[in-house]
Amino acid sequence: EVDGPSNERVLVMPLVNPKQNLRYAIVVRGKKNIPVFTTDDESKLRMLAPYLVLSLDNAERYSMKGNNQKKSTCEKRCVHFMRNLNTMLAEGTPINEILKEAMQSIESLTNSDKTFLFLYDKRKSMLTSQISTASNKVQVKKSVEDKIVGETYRSGKVFNISDVYEDLNFDSSFDLEFGYHTKSLVSAPIKNNRQKIIGVIQLLNRKDEKPFSNSDLSYVNIFGQLCGLLIENKVLYESTFDNTTKIEAFIDSSKVLATSKNMMFVLNEILKNAKKVINADRSSLFIYDDVVEALTTYITDGEGLPQTITIKNGIA
Repeated sequence: EVDGPSNERVLVMPLVNPKQNLRYAIVVRGKKNIPVFTTDDESKLRMLAPYLVLSLDNAERYSMKGNNQKKSTCEKRCVHFMRNLNTMLAEGTPINEILKEAMQSIESLTNSDKTFLFLYDKRKSMLTSQISTASNKVQVKKSVEDKIVGETYRSGKVFNISDVYEDLNFDSSFDLEFGYHTKSLVSAPIKNNRQKIIGVIQLLNRKDEKPFSNSDLSYVNIFGQLCGLLIENKVLYESTFDNTTKIEAFIDSSKVLATSKNMMFVLNEILKNAKKVINADRSSLFIYDDVVEALTTYITDGEGLPQTITIKNGIA
């Protein structure tokens, strides 16, 4: 029996939850623009499978908890937020938007005033807030040696501090810079599917001025697991895309070298492909002229460059 049009495009994939010995099936219908779903579509759906299993596991955990008891409002809201994130995943919403929604869900469930998601920035060797619910869109930076957020990132230690100004580890620079007064604080790790710490979730100040509870930490853990999987998937996708771009640029350059005898054309194509790989705006090639002891502009796609640059002047 067919539950839709007989000529409809359909992709079906099984989902298995070994913890609860449950099996699901995810069904995607109606591929746009091309007549069939591709192996690439199948691969993407397979990459989403762990997130869906995790979400369903958490939803089942809360929906089945206490069959003879009335679920609390927070439990219902947790299930609602998780289903909302599942919908965003299924609709192909950008990862950053889903992460932001997850942070807002945590903030709502824990009744916190501000929520930050810190990721490690290799170029700056700092932990920077990639997602923030702060109204003024501030970006907060923390040293890896920071004694709370940094310690969570380094060791995975969870902090739940009821009064930070009684804790010698607290760094008050955020309060001083933005005119804020932190009272209570939570710092918890975000891990990928290999259990490697890749970020930190920080909560500031319960709005009812109470300390954060164990239930609050549970919500952070539940949504933190989903965030870890999403971030890992984003990193893998960007890495794959970057490598694909490099390979394409290398192949294009190789073709030019093999088919062209015009050196100016060859160098121009190589320069164009190099600019594409590193996502540069402009590119130039200078050749050293030992007669005048200066760099001569050989190829450029910009304006305003002099014909020659002396060795002692300029960056080149």
